[in-house]
This record gives sequence, structure tokens and C-alpha cells, in this order.
Amino acid sequence: MSHQPWGNQPPEPWQHEQAYPYEQPYPQAGRQLGPYPQPYPYPQAPGSYPYQAPVKPYGTDGYPGYPGGPFLAQARPSVGLGLAVKLFFRNYAVFNGRASRSEYWFATLFNGLVEIAFAIAMVVSGGFAFIQMIDNPDSEFGATLGVGFIAICLLYGLYGLATFVPSLSITVRRLHDSGRSGLLALLMLGTVIPYLSLVFSVVLIVLLAQRPDPTAWQRYDTGRLPAAD
Repeated sequence: MSHQPWGNQPPEPWQHEQAYPYEQPYPQAGRQLGPYPQPYPYPQAPGSYPYQAPVKPYGTDGYPGYPGGPFLAQARPSVGLGLAVKLFFRNYAVFNGRASRSEYWFATLFNGLVEIAFAIAMVVSGGFAFIQMIDNPDSEFGATLGVGFIAICLLYGLYGLATFVPSLSITVRRLHDSGRSGLLALLMLGTVIPYLSLVFSVVLIVLLAQRPDPTAWQRYDTGRLPAAD
């Protein structure tokens, strides 16, 4: 028969080795804190962290294939030379909206190359026609060169008239894209003033080379907007 001691007995030696709850290491972040359920995390916008409020798209459906979807498509896309020339003529008289820097400068490059080609053709045809008429006034070849020179001059004038309106409209849209009024395009008139043409040209180039304004669409994307493809 075993004898059971009465009263409070001193703890056994092995019981001193057990750590008390407050001696346990603190729980780490992200670990389960006991059997209680964890608070539900704050909702986040799908596919974005931190949350970004949707902004007004450029036009109705935004730009096809523009990264971020239509709700982030408020910026004019960067384009190459071919697309820039296409948009230059397609947005012939569209003065609303904006134009990106690549859209403007590639169109300007194309027009500059065309003007250089016309200038070379006029110098060559006019020069040879003049020489032929000096050496032999009755030369048919000289007369033909003269007619060719006149035809090239007429074509150059027609091209200048055909591109005047789109050149003005794309200048206005580029100024809009930089957050400035399209009325600054009137500086183009100052480029024909003697002794001041260089000053007006430099000021206009600096304005047209400015970065896009992220909020410009809020002020200038009204009415008929330019095509983007």
C-alpha cells in the first residue's frame, strides 16, 4: 500500500526546467497568434499597390495596346517616322488634344527632308537652265530645264500650302501637350521678321521641346480629338 503525502509538496527538480509563458519568445510578424482569427487585411485595388485612382482616358477607349489599359491611357504614345507622317496628314485640321514630342519632331523631320529635296531640285534645274540659256539661247534642252524649274517651284508652293494647316495644328497640339496655350504658335509669324527670326525660332523650338505635362489632358482633351493610329 503506497503512502500519499498530504499538503503542499515542494516541486520536483525537473519542474524548474519548464519555462513560464512570459519567458517564451515574442511571436514574429506574419505568424499565427494562437487559436484566435486574424483581422482581415485592408482591400487593395486589383493589380495595384498602393491604390491608384483611375484617371480619365484620352478619347473614348484610350490607345490600343497602351500599357496599363484604357484608364491609364491619357498620354500620347511615342511613334516612329512612318506613323508620325501618317498622323500628321490624318489629323489635318485637328487643333484640340495633344501631340507627343516624337509625333511632332518626326513630322517636322519629314517636312524638312521634303523641302531640302525641293530645294536641291530647284537649284539643279534652275542652274542648268540658266547656263544653257547663256550659252545657247535657242537650246531646246535649256528651255526644257526652264520648264522643269518652273514646275518644281509650283509643286513646292502647292506642298507648302497643303502642309500649312497640319503644320499649324500639330504645333498647337504639341504646345498643349507641354501644358501651354496653343496661341503661342503665333510665334511662327515672328520667324519671318528680319533680324528677329532667329530669336523667335529659338524660343519656339525650346517651347516645343518641353516634356509632356501629366495634367494637360484635363484642359485640352475636348471636342474632336486627334487620331492615335
